[in-house]
Amino acid sequence: AVMVKAGALAYLASLPTAEGYLISRPYLHDTLSLLRFAAVQNYFGTASKARVKDLAPLLSDSLKAIRIAAVQNLMSMDNIELDSIQRKSFDAAQNEFLSFLEYSAFFSSSRQNLGIYYLRNNDAINAIKQFKTAIRIDDKYFPAMLNLAQTYSKTGNIYLAEKWLKTILRSDSNNIEALRYMGLLKAEQKNYKEALIYMEKVSKLNPQNDRNYYNLGLVYEYLGQSEKARQPLLKALSLNPENYDYLYALGLNFLSANDNKEAQMMASKIIELYPREKGGYIIQSKIKQ
Repeated sequence: AVMVKAGALAYLASLPTAEGYLISRPYLHDTLSLLRFAAVQNYFGTASKARVKDLAPLLSDSLKAIRIAAVQNLMSMDNIELDSIQRKSFDAAQNEFLSFLEYSAFFSSSRQNLGIYYLRNNDAINAIKQFKTAIRIDDKYFPAMLNLAQTYSKTGNIYLAEKWLKTILRSDSNNIEALRYMGLLKAEQKNYKEALIYMEKVSKLNPQNDRNYYNLGLVYEYLGQSEKARQPLLKALSLNPENYDYLYALGLNFLSANDNKEAQMMASKIIELYPREKGGYIIQSKIKQ
């Protein structure tokens, strides 16, 4: 029964709904370590402050595996805020995690995790070394190649970033993450025609990902093809109806088509959901002009 519960937790928490992580929450402090472990490994999706509050006690759990799982979960967050007591527990668990990675460093996945660890500590040089070592261990280990490409991109080496993405795509032409990131890189370089090729392909391969449609819509906009941009933007919004970026992009798109009625609908929705953001008011002011 415990194994079934643990498996169910992993499945439910993976669902893109509030119910998934709400179901996991009570098990974070269950008396059975297996359920605590399953819960902490799959506890994502909630607001950052609530997540820190729920996971911080597990940094001092009696079981090392749970302490490490908790710190891994928290390390996946950006700019986490910890009080002095939480920070002390976090640092101790992070050191345990690092020791574990170094102990098992003959695995490509461990080298990959070491690279991510260094990257999150703003040490790109050592991160790159670990990702390259992971690839030497397994020359088809695409996650390390992708992280290597992203690291090169962040440090301004676009040539090497593209080189590693192309290495992935030569072996796996339908690798969604490599296609997505290559499209984003091309768009950042204002090479919108090439970006479009990657964005279109990744949207077809992963039709339930709203952000892919949004990116595709923006590329069409940059190419001056507002009519073609509208359909992917509408698709993105249909998959995520309250997303601020999608509402704002569609509002501007309708404005460019002189469809003030639809633009006003987008503006009203933004103001209703995000009254402190400027987007809705900007669209309204352009309608009045």
